[in-house]
Amino acid sequence: MGLSVTLVTEGTYPFHRGGVAVWCDRLIHGLSDHEYRVTALCATASEHRVWDLPPNVAEVRAVPLWQGPEPLALRQPDPAGLEASSRFLSSLLHEDQDDEFEALLAQMAALAPTGELGRLFASPQLAERLIDVLGDAELFAARPGARVPPPALGDAVRALVLLEHCLRPLALPPPDSDIVHATANGLSALIAIEAKRRRHVPFLLTEHGLYLRERYLEDGLRRASTYVRRILFGFFEHLGRLAYEQADFIAPGSHYNATWEAETGADPARVHPVPNGVVLAEFSPAIISAEPKAAPTLAFVGRIDPLKDVETLLRALATVHEAMPACRLRIYGTAPSVRDAYYLRCRSLADELGLGADQVFAGHAPSVAAAYQEADVVVLSSISEGLPYTVLEAMAAGKAVVATDVGGVREAVGNTGIVVPPRDPEAIAAACLSLLASPERRARLGLRARARVRRHFTLEQSNSRYRQLYQMLGQQQMAS
Repeated sequence: MGLSVTLVTEGTYPFHRGGVAVWCDRLIHGLSDHEYRVTALCATASEHRVWDLPPNVAEVRAVPLWQGPEPLALRQPDPAGLEASSRFLSSLLHEDQDDEFEALLAQMAALAPTGELGRLFASPQLAERLIDVLGDAELFAARPGARVPPPALGDAVRALVLLEHCLRPLALPPPDSDIVHATANGLSALIAIEAKRRRHVPFLLTEHGLYLRERYLEDGLRRASTYVRRILFGFFEHLGRLAYEQADFIAPGSHYNATWEAETGADPARVHPVPNGVVLAEFSPAIISAEPKAAPTLAFVGRIDPLKDVETLLRALATVHEAMPACRLRIYGTAPSVRDAYYLRCRSLADELGLGADQVFAGHAPSVAAAYQEADVVVLSSISEGLPYTVLEAMAAGKAVVATDVGGVREAVGNTGIVVPPRDPEAIAAACLSLLASPERRARLGLRARARVRRHFTLEQSNSRYRQLYQMLGQQQMAS
């Protein structure tokens, strides 16, 4: 008998493409005997579905985090709510207050459905309390004797605005399903934590990329003031540890992620790595040939995003061009609306480097398999990854890969490609040139790569492991 599964996504399926969305689609299709209800955390209510939903998706609930009127301040904040909110903010600044954070997060959840939480976080009284909290905390000097400007009202207001948007999932009624499956730590986990606390629904957490690490790398937060960063990072750190503690099973996409999770509080006994899987037949190469193409071609397939570090990739291609002027780069992918500025920056850089942005940026690939077959070498320049589909799919297509040594990339590639340090255009260029210069080596690595996918990274293997985890959680739910 199938289970009812609430799948919680953030910034991905069914409104955006990309690796996590591919994983969601294949999981839902592969476990078609289970009924899915998708809770999709997204930026605005105007986002459109880009995925066709299978029959076992009973509902999609979009939860826009950044649309709608900003909450109005309470004229006279409730003293108890103001005190709880102040203590909640204070707990974010202290690593040893996980228990306090958990209890206060439950109080925030009680305030959220009525709108009172939003009104409190918009109140000048709470901003004043936060300034006091920040002023008292001895946490902001980067080194002994360093001078840090005192917190300003703007710091407090900005931190409260960002936190209020992060906490909006708490306004939802907790799902009444057999399992809540969060597809990432962080904001998705808020819904799973509340469902477990209030309805005793089992909680399965999948991490593809490492959520907390990617928040550290996020451009917007990196440019924020010291005080805003510390509040937001404190929130994500506490929330991440709470999710690891509350999840019945944690299913990272790689052993690299599993090690990180164990080092940041997860019980290793509940961590069950489940690598991503691909359908070999979808990427079956017509022939894995040592014959060179008319023009040597490097291909990137993925979203245009700072985490993919497309700027480093473009600089690497400029170096490749110096040695091999005929070589071309094809970047297949689009940028989500929140990354438009980054996309324009990458196009500008391509023109500055003399690469020709219109020739480099090919947009969405109608056929991903064809995009891989166009390439002699597939390149991934990311600074953070889980177990990337780009690498697995390229390997399934019989392509040699050059990829940066982040997340589970090395686990995927093994001895079938070249792994290089991140943010190092010279290393990427040297690896690409070495493969472009040796068609026989490329063909040999391609055959080896496809065989590695067949042994370790098929969709059947991945979905079978998730089916087992669902069965165990379903039995746990029935027994409770």
